[in-house]
Amino acid sequence: KKMSFDKFIKMIDEMKDALHKEQKDDDSKKEYCNKEFDETEDKMKDLKHTKEGLDQKIGNLHDEIKETKESIASLEQGIKDLDKAVAEATEQRKEEHEEYVSSTAENQAAVDLLGFAKNRLQKFYNPKQYKAAPKRELSEEEKMYAAYGGDIGTTPAPEGIAGTGIGFVQIQAHNVEAPPPPPEFGNHKKQNAGGVLGLIDMMVNDLKTEMNQARLEEEDAQEDYEKMMQDSAEKRAADSKAVSENESALAEAQSDLATNKDNRRANSKNNAETHGYNQDLHQACDFLMDNYDTRKSARTE
Repeated sequence: KKMSFDKFIKMIDEMKDALHKEQKDDDSKKEYCNKEFDETEDKMKDLKHTKEGLDQKIGNLHDEIKETKESIASLEQGIKDLDKAVAEATEQRKEEHEEYVSSTAENQAAVDLLGFAKNRLQKFYNPKQYKAAPKRELSEEEKMYAAYGGDIGTTPAPEGIAGTGIGFVQIQAHNVEAPPPPPEFGNHKKQNAGGVLGLIDMMVNDLKTEMNQARLEEEDAQEDYEKMMQDSAEKRAADSKAVSENESALAEAQSDLATNKDNRRANSKNNAETHGYNQDLHQACDFLMDNYDTRKSARTE
């Protein structure tokens, strides 16, 4: 009986087709695996590079936030210290001015007293240069009383320094008639007049010099104080503006820090997913990639 090979030929052809299909599938899968390996590797490199950049940014932002907070604290402390210095300077200027007013009043009272004393001595030594006190003006009540025939007398205005009570005792003493001068009194009078009156003039000049010096020092102190107040106001305004600018920069840096931390968390999640996918890819592709040549060679033999 004649053997038929058609069935075997058909089986061989089907086997060849199957091997060809398997090889084609291996070729496609290998191409896919190589492509995925390359893309996954590139993605992991990008994610690593991005993470390094985010880490650097976050570190820089931490430093910036720390420095900005320190700057704000320093500026605010400087403003407090400046306010304290201004308050102390103001109190000191007030005390100095009060002392100047008081000492000037005292010195002026002394000048007036010496002037009064000199005038009284002029009555004794140089009567022509003596200036009598003006007559006291009558009050409205006294004028009415005199108009109706009343006697108000002719008492002169009290001599002395107004409002101080100085000079009343001296006036009463000088109103007492002096005893007759001793022999050679004229020469003695002339000799002592210049010494006593000159001493008074010297004392008055010293007081006026002291008052003038005090006035100049007061003006300089006030000018320095006003300059300090102006400089302090300008510095306070500048520091306050700097505080506001630093607070804005701090808020922006803190916002950037939060954003970069969110981005780093997203990067970390993406990186974990990518590494997981890479592991799955190796499980699916490693056998084929390791045995591709062997499988292909076996199919062609």
